[in-house]
Amino acid sequence: MKPSAYYRGKEQTYLKHFFVERYLEAVAFHIGYSYLAFVYVDCFSGPWRSADEDLADTSIRIALEKLNYVREGLIAQGRTASIRAVFVEKDPTAFRALEAALEQHKHAIITAALPGTFEDNLPAILQHVGERFAFFFIDPKRLGRLRNG
Repeated sequence: MKPSAYYRGKEQTYLKHFFVERYLEAVAFHIGYSYLAFVYVDCFSGPWRSADEDLADTSIRIALEKLNYVREGLIAQGRTASIRAVFVEKDPTAFRALEAALEQHKHAIITAALPGTFEDNLPAILQHVGERFAFFFIDPKRLGRLRNG
C-alpha cells in the first residue's frame, strides 16, 4: 500500500486499500480454516486512476496478492480451500483494465469479472458465490450515489 500522502484527495480509496491490505488476509485465513471455500466479492472494482502500470496501487492487485498468500498459507497448513474473487465494474474502460489485471495477477485464484452495475449483476454474483462463504466489499461512497440516484 502506498503512503497515506499518496491518497490526498482520494481518502475513500485509502480506506478501501487500508481495509483490503490489513483485514482481508485475516478474514480469509479464518474462513479458510473453517470452510472449504471462500469468495471475495468487490462490487465496485475499478481500477481507478492507477499510477502504476502493473496496477500495484489498486484494490484489485492488493486483494489478489492477499488471497494468493492466504491460499498458499492454508496449503502449508494442510488446508485446501477454494478461493474465488468476483469483481464488478460498470465503467467500460475500467472493466477492460480489470480483465487485464485479473489475467495477469490471479495466479491460483479463480476469478470472475462482471461488467455493469452491482445491482444488475446480483444474480450472476450469487451464482458465483453459490453455497460458499462470501465476503462482500461494497464501497459506501458509490453505494450512497446509488441510493440518491
